[in-house]
Amino acid sequence: MLKKIRRAAAMVVVLIFTLALMPQIAGASEDLVFLCINDEIITGISSSSMPVRINNNTYIAVKYLLRIKPLKYFYDEDIHILKVYSSGVSIIFDIKNGITYDQEGKIYSYLAEERNGSIFVPIEFICRVFGYAYSQIQSDYGNVIRINSIASQYTDSQLMEVRRSQMKEIYDSYYWTSAEDLGQAVKPPSESSIPDAPQDEGEGSEDVSGSAKNVYIAICGEINSYTSDILDQLDRYGLKAAFFVSEKGLEQQGELLRRIVCEGHSLGVYASSGEPYEEAERINGILSSFVFRKTRLLMFASGSRNTAISDRSEVTEGGYRIWDMMLDPGSSWSTGYSVRNSGIRLLNSVSGRTVLGLYSTEAGAYASSGLFSTLSGSGYSVNLMREWTTPINGIYNYS
Repeated sequence: MLKKIRRAAAMVVVLIFTLALMPQIAGASEDLVFLCINDEIITGISSSSMPVRINNNTYIAVKYLLRIKPLKYFYDEDIHILKVYSSGVSIIFDIKNGITYDQEGKIYSYLAEERNGSIFVPIEFICRVFGYAYSQIQSDYGNVIRINSIASQYTDSQLMEVRRSQMKEIYDSYYWTSAEDLGQAVKPPSESSIPDAPQDEGEGSEDVSGSAKNVYIAICGEINSYTSDILDQLDRYGLKAAFFVSEKGLEQQGELLRRIVCEGHSLGVYASSGEPYEEAERINGILSSFVFRKTRLLMFASGSRNTAISDRSEVTEGGYRIWDMMLDPGSSWSTGYSVRNSGIRLLNSVSGRTVLGLYSTEAGAYASSGLFSTLSGSGYSVNLMREWTTPINGIYNYS
């Protein structure tokens, strides 16, 4: 009799323990929040990557912005600035200083949140700025945050029916860690939930093995509307460049300067006056006012070997590192067709490391597509000039 009582008590304990571990849709499903972009439910959801509420606003992990076509973003971790942009509209989140503004300088109260190296963005605000549809949907398996950037095939209610089985699979996967270990429910989301760190698309490492031609891209001179076209082509082919900017008209190009930095390119000084060091310092003052940084990269408009030794010494002693354009297909004076063909011939003939130079002209913008297409192919490794990169063609020994 005692054995039967013990066996029954053990069965009751097991039953209670099992029931306690099983998730209940009525309660636990309120903790799970789905993210839907257009007609697709995002898979692989976890407690650290699902949408969360912060200060009564819905935030999503920044990495999901890349799925909202044609929206793009770039995060400069050096200055803690996140730029979200598309079709001439930009929102800049200055996380360090707690400021959010658009391409016209208008200030907004919505802030991005950086926690433990990861970023949340206020998605309803972003949808309003860029004209996307935003909705919140109740389902049997949890709340759904839906973002529509293109025409959708389904209404919200239709989508819940069409994706019901998929949502159930996500629900089961979310609350059960494995078939062998049923019942290990994850913790519900909270304002302290941190999304996965955004993936850095990066620039790639320099190939010094000799199997590829190592090319640095330099965009030189005045920045203008053609600079924007060149940036579009760099983005299209996934390449990075250094923009050596001249002083002319620079104070009117704050938005382009911010775009250059936020898209992961470098800035440099294009010195064309008789007092290059003073010119470089003035340009750096302008850069500092717009993008909160200065540069040590410098290029002489006449080339370093055609510049007086005293001028070269002054800028290097002032901390600047001199770069020279090595391949010039003639974008400052020739036609776009000629620049493209000449540039491709030069690239095909070169060996080792080199610097391809383009100017922000109509010809340079026209030729950029063909040149960047060539560079994105096999046989080339495109590298980005950085502050700490030793110039490959300087006449000084940078050690």
